[in-house]
Amino acid sequence: SSGINAEWPLRPGNSDSIKATLSQQLEDHIAEGISFYNMLVRQLQKRYKVNYKHHTQGHNRSQVLALLLLHKLFLWIGDLYRYLSQTRDTEEWGQARNFYLLAQTLAPRNPRPYHQLALLGKYAHRRLHAVYYFTLSLMVRNPFTQSKEMLYSVLAELRRKAVLLAKRDAERSKRNLILPGSKEVYSNKVVEWIFENAGDQSLNIPQSDLRKRFVVYLLSCLGGLLSNIDLDRVGEEFRYFNKFYLHYLKLVEYHQDEVYQQLFVVLLYTIHNTLHTDQSIPMLEAFLTPALDVKRITNYCDEEADWLCKLHSPLSMIMLFAQSQIASSGVIEQFTPHFQRSLVSWLNALQACIYKYRKYTDFTEESVVLKEITLLRGVELLSSLQNITKPFYLSNLTREQSEDLGRAVLVISTFENLCPTLSFMECADDRVFTYTHPVPLSEETKEEEKKEKEEEREEERFKDEDLSSKRREEERKERVEEGSDSDGPDIEILSVMRITDNAEEEKENIVEEKEDSEMSELKEKKEQLLQTLQKKQTKSDEVKAAVKMIQGMRI
Repeated sequence: SSGINAEWPLRPGNSDSIKATLSQQLEDHIAEGISFYNMLVRQLQKRYKVNYKHHTQGHNRSQVLALLLLHKLFLWIGDLYRYLSQTRDTEEWGQARNFYLLAQTLAPRNPRPYHQLALLGKYAHRRLHAVYYFTLSLMVRNPFTQSKEMLYSVLAELRRKAVLLAKRDAERSKRNLILPGSKEVYSNKVVEWIFENAGDQSLNIPQSDLRKRFVVYLLSCLGGLLSNIDLDRVGEEFRYFNKFYLHYLKLVEYHQDEVYQQLFVVLLYTIHNTLHTDQSIPMLEAFLTPALDVKRITNYCDEEADWLCKLHSPLSMIMLFAQSQIASSGVIEQFTPHFQRSLVSWLNALQACIYKYRKYTDFTEESVVLKEITLLRGVELLSSLQNITKPFYLSNLTREQSEDLGRAVLVISTFENLCPTLSFMECADDRVFTYTHPVPLSEETKEEEKKEKEEEREEERFKDEDLSSKRREEERKERVEEGSDSDGPDIEILSVMRITDNAEEEKENIVEEKEDSEMSELKEKKEQLLQTLQKKQTKSDEVKAAVKMIQGMRI
């Protein structure tokens, strides 16, 4: 027993070594799984002759099923890389992110890749990325239910962080902001001091902190609108966001940053999923208004050759905004006339710069796929993005400049198509936009328009349900017809067997129902015969009794 106790592995001194060996075994097991799934990916591509990088081309049914299986494999490989980084206790999420993005490109309407990307953002303490991808997983046709709970939890954390930031800035203002010659404090609200009393030169906050503050304050506002909690704080936090946001744009002009696109998508989700549209729509307008700067376009277009790269973020935001208006054109009608006039003048300035570039360039046959299209084409409110497949490519421009020029052309063409449905804008034959003052609508007409829109939505929902049922029937018929094919997957054979079993069960049920109905009819007839016999017996008894009475009277 002494020898056994000496070699017992779970003694306190051996706990570290046991933990190291177990973690090493777990890492080896995960690495084996990754290599196995990568081998499956290569075999699928070789056997069915598919390429996940060029999956938009035409495929037969077996190749489509192979691409769907590749989608699943990429998800599993991404999960394994995520587990591997967790076991190693590192923050290396790049491999998992790449495989999740590959899975998303193969099945853009599946919410699972968005949800997994949001988990990576949450593990990396990048709350904006987590909110963004949780929102995308809820904006597809079949949303992921767990994403909503996790989205609300992250937004609740951001609301608490916004309160702490406001208190910290207020304490900083109390320490540093004393009037010269007196003991009075300017204000307990640091934002009021920064932008109203002290001026921009006294702002002693780094640019990164400014960026963090306007992001946190905006997400805190949206979290309050979505959860209907502490709505009194929303107005104050929105003022904080607006002033920090404008000051940040003064110091750092628009550049290639994903934060603008991500915040726009979250704003778009909030507008369509909250009852407080009177507060969410002004937030979207305040977020987009600084992008509609005509002077910025004209200065960049006249002086600098790479003006398209300087307008990357505004073009991306306005492009997504224009595409979202195809699905819900009523949002832009609720903006102020100032925003509408700014939009018209900005479109005209953009059109002039596009004409300047297209006049001295040559087109090539090479196409450019925009990043927004590959990432957001599964979102319902941006479903029109999937129809944009081949933006043009110019020979004397870089790839980034060509992408931005494609975004500009898409913005112009989208608003040209939207002009007949907009009341404040007209487009002439020479592609010049003009602002027209809309006629104010009465309350009765507004209510009628709301009822018509609700009826149209109900009709579309019923049409979608009918189409989905028809598609299911067609798929079931195809599975039944192709169930005997030896090259097809075993899933189709099982489905055909299930269909035949169900048909046999239905036949048996029908036969049993017929037998039960016949038995019930026989029982009823038997009861009727017994009743008639009883009636005849009673009548015969009455006749016999009457005969006996007559005979007795004669005697």
